[in-house]
Amino acid sequence: MNVVIAVQRHVNVKKILSENILSPIVENILDVGCGEGFFLIRLSVECDPSSLYGIDISRFEVENAAINCPSANLICSCAENLPFKNETFQNIVCSEVLEHVINPRKTLREIARVLRINGKVGISTPNPSSLFMKFYHRFYSEKKKVEHACKDEPMDIHNLISVLPSNLGVHRKVFTNPFPLLPSEGIFKSKFLAKLIIKLSSPLQKIPMLNSKVCDHYVIIAKRNN
Repeated sequence: MNVVIAVQRHVNVKKILSENILSPIVENILDVGCGEGFFLIRLSVECDPSSLYGIDISRFEVENAAINCPSANLICSCAENLPFKNETFQNIVCSEVLEHVINPRKTLREIARVLRINGKVGISTPNPSSLFMKFYHRFYSEKKKVEHACKDEPMDIHNLISVLPSNLGVHRKVFTNPFPLLPSEGIFKSKFLAKLIIKLSSPLQKIPMLNSKVCDHYVIIAKRNN
């Protein structure tokens, strides 16, 4: 995969999440499925790192996150059973996680449980309705699941919204990363061409009739109402 495109895809998603989660700037944020802590590092620029929490089912990832963001509070735990009391966090991030968990509905219930009233959760996941993701799942996803022994089954935006707990109301929906297929499969090796494609194709994500077909990710910002 073209490195420029791969990085840009995650930058786009994380930028949308951080703009919404940190607006206004808040403390006490949980990153569900924090991995190696890269998003926690981004959040720590705006927040007190000691008010950031991250959980991941992989002990290896949590250990790396502790190195990358040493002031954050990190716990090895599954997303379906969060080790926190009710209404603990002001805001929560769950990025590129729901497609990998065994029970997305239970994960979302747990997120709603530990989220404070009027708190926000930012969720991002691959968009299975996009042309790129259809190609990906047909020719690559099964091989990846065998190699990494992980579930990889993203939900389309309508299904995800339908399984949100009743006390989470959708505040914003954004499709992002239009046309990743062309550069990501190595057709364009030039960094200049890769960046040019990103710039030229980005306006397409604002066209409702096209964005669900050309954008490979979507972001939902939901707010707890009771």
